[in-house]
Amino acid sequence: TFPGFGGDAIYFNFLNPWLAMPQVRQAIYYAVNWTQLAEAAYGPLIFPSPMPQDGLMPFYTEWQQRLMSYWSSQGSPLINYTYNPSEAAKLLESVGFTQKNGIWYTPNGSEFTLTLYIGSTAAPPQLTLANEIASALSNFGIPTTVVVFPSSEYRTIVAQGKYDLFISYYSDAYSPYIPS
Repeated sequence: TFPGFGGDAIYFNFLNPWLAMPQVRQAIYYAVNWTQLAEAAYGPLIFPSPMPQDGLMPFYTEWQQRLMSYWSSQGSPLINYTYNPSEAAKLLESVGFTQKNGIWYTPNGSEFTLTLYIGSTAAPPQLTLANEIASALSNFGIPTTVVVFPSSEYRTIVAQGKYDLFISYYSDAYSPYIPS
């Protein structure tokens, strides 16, 4: 049986040339203390996961371990993105980003800024989470602005790629098969 799960997820816009780089996406994950942010938004009811976008509860530990084992055996091990700003900085520097006066600049010399989009009908904890993520990235040196958009414009915003980061709920709409 596959456990049902869901939770908040951050989606990256790969049309942004900087976010198309895996090192930049990885740096964003390392630059944020996800456990602290999840607890700020949801309190003691949250069970943060070490894997991005999975939100599994502790009683799914066995399934999570099987998932990690499977992908490792396929040559694509999942990375445990724990808070590590030094690793985030190394990753950005490895692809030509520089930091001046606490702000990160892209390889072409422009300030690296992000927008984080979230729908207007998002639950209060999701809005808190979006603001906390933006604050954490800004404190790391990536100025990030939260844009609350009318939820009815979701399809247009996504189709037109108007966002850098997008926070939304995901669910177990499908049940991927993980071999034993």
